[in-house]
Amino acid sequence: MTITSEIELKKLISQLKLNPTNIDLMNQVAIGYMENPSMIEDNEDLKYFEKAYKIEKTVKSMNNLAWQLFFEFGEEERAFNIQKECLDFKPKSYIPYFLYSYMLLHRKEYKLAIEYSKIAKDKIDNRIINHNIGVANYRLGDYKKSIDYFVASSNNEDIEFKGLFNLAVCYLKIDEREKLLSTLKQLENKITWNFGDNISGYEIATLYYEIGDYKNTAKCAIKQGLDGIDLADWTNIGYSIWIENKKIYWSTIEKSINEKRTFISEIESGHEDWVDETDDEKKSNILEFEREIKKLLDLEKSFINRIPEAKVDVWEEYCGCLMFDCKRCGNQSDD
Repeated sequence: MTITSEIELKKLISQLKLNPTNIDLMNQVAIGYMENPSMIEDNEDLKYFEKAYKIEKTVKSMNNLAWQLFFEFGEEERAFNIQKECLDFKPKSYIPYFLYSYMLLHRKEYKLAIEYSKIAKDKIDNRIINHNIGVANYRLGDYKKSIDYFVASSNNEDIEFKGLFNLAVCYLKIDEREKLLSTLKQLENKITWNFGDNISGYEIATLYYEIGDYKNTAKCAIKQGLDGIDLADWTNIGYSIWIENKKIYWSTIEKSINEKRTFISEIESGHEDWVDETDDEKKSNILEFEREIKKLLDLEKSFINRIPEAKVDVWEEYCGCLMFDCKRCGNQSDD
């Protein structure tokens, strides 16, 4: 992993002063600022990407600016238009097509996302590209085609287990119960059960819930730990625990309510954790905590009236750094 040091960045800036139209140097300086955020005072990283793009529109200058705008500054529409312009240059490498396909996936333009992903795929064998083709096919309702891609991605450095989880979701959708159960057991054996992981016991529990297996739903959620969720938000898990173990259910509800009442008490007593809040913010927080408490108290009544629905979806893979000449990520220097 090569990261531009502050000293190296200052040298690059000095070189650029002697060669003020050198867009390759500008790109290196922009990336150098990204790697040294303490040196950024006024979006210098973006400004150098912008300057390179204005001086000369190349695959590199357009692609890198588009990536920066999309991921770092949230200017998704402008980034998309610049990347579309970039493809008019008929890039030779996979990078611009991969970035464009990822943008299309976020725009829910799934057919086009598949089309451009396949162009990138023809240029490089990349598990993330395959995985996200599976995601796009899933969103189009073609679950059987998705399975082929998720089988491939689950067998190739599936570090976060998104491929394996997505495979389970597809088996759920096509009612392949035995394959679903087998995949869920694999997930239970493979995940780390650490709080904050993308694929956790809560996600596995949700798939068990979808087939009416409340026992395994509750088991997975309890093993993952109930401190990490609010049962009023994860109603499918709340319902399953309520069905399977009333004692754990009510102790979890009571603990959550007591925490919220403590927060209200702290706000009202002027606790130091809330001193930076304005009076209006304090009032708003108190009202929100009170609403949440009422929701928890009314949860059992809602279970009696109807069985909660759960939301099931597949997980896409982040495309990662797709900037030319990013030495830290080992990306090629140019198209």
